[in-house]
Amino acid sequence: MEIIKTNERLNYLHGRGIGFIYNDFAGGIKPTTNNKLHAASCSWIKKTNVNVNKIFFDDHNEALSWLSAKRGKEGEGWICCKCVSRKDSNIPNEDKENPFTESAIQYMLTNYFKTQNYKISTEVPCKSGKIDLIIEKNGEKTIVEIKGEDRGGYVSAEMNFLIGVGQIISRMTDTNASHALAIPLTEDYIKVLRKNLCGFGWHKLDIKFYLVCNNGNVSLYDVETLQNYIEKI
Repeated sequence: MEIIKTNERLNYLHGRGIGFIYNDFAGGIKPTTNNKLHAASCSWIKKTNVNVNKIFFDDHNEALSWLSAKRGKEGEGWICCKCVSRKDSNIPNEDKENPFTESAIQYMLTNYFKTQNYKISTEVPCKSGKIDLIIEKNGEKTIVEIKGEDRGGYVSAEMNFLIGVGQIISRMTDTNASHALAIPLTEDYIKVLRKNLCGFGWHKLDIKFYLVCNNGNVSLYDVETLQNYIEKI
């Protein structure tokens, strides 16, 4: 948690687009709809300033824990902006003005793997470029390629997905390593998975998938469990 003290810091956190910012109107003294939790990337943030108290949280769980303890129940002492109003869903709210970028996913994944006590290497050079993440634990190594969203919508999501798979295949040089693709859990990527995650070839490739929500939650799937999951949502 961080009390945001300057407009420069507020603008930086908004531009980075990671985490959550709470507008603490009147210091939480009285219930008001102005006491609102926003995603740091929310377009509303760039319209405001620190004349009203602003509090930054690294992840959604941290924000909820603090708000529950200090500001009471959601809907009474504070509310969520529509940009995070689907917090109880596995599919985050779609915000085309502020896409769920690759850099945001890498930040969340790195934090997640740290909590799981992985050894983490980033931007590792290889013959075909740079590997986004290599994680190691208990003698097991996984090479992770990360793909995110841009403002291109579904078409860009599908292109990024297929490029990521191609990059993974080109980097299958270590027979002792596992390989995974990390992508955001958004409507466009769900459509991409429904269209492309079929056929026996995926089982032969044995690629794992990390699905990342914009609240920081990370889920790991193999091909079969991901196919089953996509069919149900």
